[in-house]
Amino acid sequence: MIDPKNNAIFVKDLTVAYHEKPVIWDLDFFAEKGTLLGIIGPNGSGKTTLLKSILGIIKPTTGSIKIFGQPYNRKLHNIAYVPQKSSVDWSFPTDVFDVVLMGRYGHLSLFGRPTAKDREIAQQALEMVNMDQFATRHISQLSGGQQQRVFLARALAQQADIFILDEPFAGIDIVTEQIILKLLQQLRSQGKTIIVVHHDITTVKKYFDWTFLMNIKHIALGPTQTVLTPENIALTFCAPNLFNDDVNDSI
Repeated sequence: MIDPKNNAIFVKDLTVAYHEKPVIWDLDFFAEKGTLLGIIGPNGSGKTTLLKSILGIIKPTTGSIKIFGQPYNRKLHNIAYVPQKSSVDWSFPTDVFDVVLMGRYGHLSLFGRPTAKDREIAQQALEMVNMDQFATRHISQLSGGQQQRVFLARALAQQADIFILDEPFAGIDIVTEQIILKLLQQLRSQGKTIIVVHHDITTVKKYFDWTFLMNIKHIALGPTQTVLTPENIALTFCAPNLFNDDVNDSI
């Protein structure tokens, strides 16, 4: 039996419903510490809903979620989240550096202000994604790939133990893709746990240690070379949906 304490994330019997219609059904999932794990599934399969349930943004109908063996307390700030780029309001009046500095807010006291150390960490995060030269630029003036790098820098500034990225490679340039892949490998080498929703099976095969295949329910989970088989891919993408698939997975 799998011990939740030995995993960074442990999800058991998870069901989530919108308007009484399940979008995740009796799902089991876990992520071992220090692994780079890809989540694969068709549109509307519940991938984003799973992430938001782990983050405490969505309350499950049934089931349990443990982070390092404990119920997730959002005040602990041990998870850094990079949402889908399409879900972000890029017209918000702020510049690149201030967006990255937001990653430090969870480390501040109730009425505290960012310290020189916080600003140094934010600056280093920008340098890691090659965006330090855009620090004073308004985020709306950036390309899609540059915007994604800024949000990754914000996650890096948080200095979390778990990184969750929802479709980070969607609509970006090849330079940004390579920067992100390199950073994810570096984070894994530091013992971080990284979970990425992704659709490119070739990239997952090449870079990801573990893969989780889902379509409302659990299809397969394990080492990528073991579970990413033609049979499991067919079950994931070709099997009929259990419920009417009219719920947007980005909700």
